[in-house]
Amino acid sequence: MKLRNFCYYLSLVCALAFAAVSVSCGSDDDVMPDANAYLVSSTVICEATDVKINVEGSSKLKYTARITSGEDWCSFSVMPGKTETEGNVGTGCFAYFSRNISTEDRYATFNIRYSDGAEFDLRLTQRAYSVSATYERDWVEQPEYRVDDDYIYKTYYSYLNMSGAARPVRNYSVCYDRKRLISHWVAYPIHDIYLTPNLTRKDCFGYDPNDQLPAIPMSEQQNITSGYGTGRHDRGHMLPNASRMNNYDINAMTFYATNMMPQNSRLNQSTWASLEGKVREARHSDTVYVVVGTYFGDNSYITDRSGNRIAEPSHVYKLMLRAKNKIPAGKTMADLSADEIIAIGFWFANTTAGNDATWSQAAVSVADVEERTGFTFFRNLDPDVAEQVKSRYSLSDWGTLFSN
Repeated sequence: MKLRNFCYYLSLVCALAFAAVSVSCGSDDDVMPDANAYLVSSTVICEATDVKINVEGSSKLKYTARITSGEDWCSFSVMPGKTETEGNVGTGCFAYFSRNISTEDRYATFNIRYSDGAEFDLRLTQRAYSVSATYERDWVEQPEYRVDDDYIYKTYYSYLNMSGAARPVRNYSVCYDRKRLISHWVAYPIHDIYLTPNLTRKDCFGYDPNDQLPAIPMSEQQNITSGYGTGRHDRGHMLPNASRMNNYDINAMTFYATNMMPQNSRLNQSTWASLEGKVREARHSDTVYVVVGTYFGDNSYITDRSGNRIAEPSHVYKLMLRAKNKIPAGKTMADLSADEIIAIGFWFANTTAGNDATWSQAAVSVADVEERTGFTFFRNLDPDVAEQVKSRYSLSDWGTLFSN
């Protein structure tokens, strides 16, 4: 299924509920066990014009929703002024608003009251106008936007084969360097829904066809259709194809040139391949948020089969972040304390010798990789939480995953 450009714009305001950073809260008393009201996204970008409120629980109940603050810019109708609505539990409702063109964030509060007395207060933040608004999402894996004329930020979207999957979801995001012809990083989530069923690898290496925006000219992409031709470099996936097995469309995108790096063959086929498998195992019935990146410690280049000069990474790294235990229903990463989140990084020389590094030798903190690369990772964590989570790492946090 080929995606049209409209999917790119449609996806600016939607995300999977499991990966959205949302907040829900309710009264401590008289809340039925299965009652849950929450915003699909509690923080939206300045370009967003609506948000869904999910109201879950017994279908026998009704609910009333009221806008208790922010009624000057938020409405339960596409026309302003509707501050109250009602419906059957299970149907939910939408709040509507205009683009935020101001330089300040704005806030709205929704009160959801069930007919049996259960009650929830939800808070919505719409971000101030930003030149990077089309990039910024509440995805946990997303790094900070860094302004550079040579960088192209792009997210690839696709559909998933699953019940109720009517909208495209993110596959992966890149920070692509049009001068080096390689991505500085590729960021993506790993979750069960991306991994099943188990498909047969197709090896459909090629260019990003630019059927989604923004376009990356083919003249500024690597020619990887038949390998690099150096004899020592593999076409190294940054997002592994084995981590996108739900359908062939989403899998084929992992073979785009923008997801490839010239990787030392021995490293790619041995230690790095093992690490890719361990990242998939680490999902622990929940989402693992991953960033894979390249680092250029020298000015080394190789030439592809079209004569393009491709920057050769001196080092490659992989960052992982996950809740320590499965996130309780109705909560997301935004609700967790620093003690409830684990993170780790792995840093390898992109050489044959780099393949010989043990897990303990390669393990580093996320903060260490930030210092080396100049990028800021996992931008949507609360700053105080992020500082603690990113400064520490321990192989034992991940159980026996890295014991051999």
